[in-house]
Amino acid sequence: MKLWKRVVAVVLSFAVAVGTLTFVPTTKANAESIVAGDEIEFDGLGFRQTQEFTFTMPGDGYFYFETDNSYGKAVEMIVDYKTILDTGCQKYTSEPFAFAKGSEVKFIFTGTCDSGDNHVKFTINYIKASNFEIESNNVKSKANTITTGKTYTSVMNNYDTDWYVFKAPKKGSYTFSMVDTDRDSDKYLNMDIYSGNSKKLGSATLYGGKGWTTMFKKKMKKGQKIYLKCYQGNGGFEYKFNVKYKSTSKSKKKK
Repeated sequence: MKLWKRVVAVVLSFAVAVGTLTFVPTTKANAESIVAGDEIEFDGLGFRQTQEFTFTMPGDGYFYFETDNSYGKAVEMIVDYKTILDTGCQKYTSEPFAFAKGSEVKFIFTGTCDSGDNHVKFTINYIKASNFEIESNNVKSKANTITTGKTYTSVMNNYDTDWYVFKAPKKGSYTFSMVDTDRDSDKYLNMDIYSGNSKKLGSATLYGGKGWTTMFKKKMKKGQKIYLKCYQGNGGFEYKFNVKYKSTSKSKKKK
């Protein structure tokens, strides 16, 4: 699909008496609403003056954003009044982010130089995924339910924790496997495994560039629960995981 472009005009006011050009900061009241795929461009942002955009999280996926600006203006990403990211790079591609469906994500650009002769490009890219984690699953009480026969997709960031709960549908041995799709060997996540009564059963680490990794195996009784707590090791990335079943029943020998 071809991206379409909107040019965002920063309001100008003329101070006639002194013959100067003043850039008026954007306020919350006139922040620009954007959707994934919009290619935003704007000019004329002076020192400490701001341009604000809001993006509403669709759900069932994650996003990353790209910005390219001539003077390395600061861009701050805020969710629920919390600063998630603050960068001043001239050309920047973010790590992936996922928030609860309907969450309002704010992007605030701030001018870092006196000159208004600058240009900014800004795009949000949204990736829809099947069996995607349901945010907010940052605590045990909001753990996502997982089962066999599916491959799940999630993203991990410095601020994030992902909880999952699995209930054995029948007696047998279950293998829990994960993969970091980013393949960056410097990125990893940690996982703790807990019983249904919160007893810690073990830990494992997923490293980038290692392909599908068996995190742990466990023999379980029908109805038995375990909880998985995934949390940041280093770097933001997409990861996938699944649960496979193997029968532990002994086959009867034919006479």
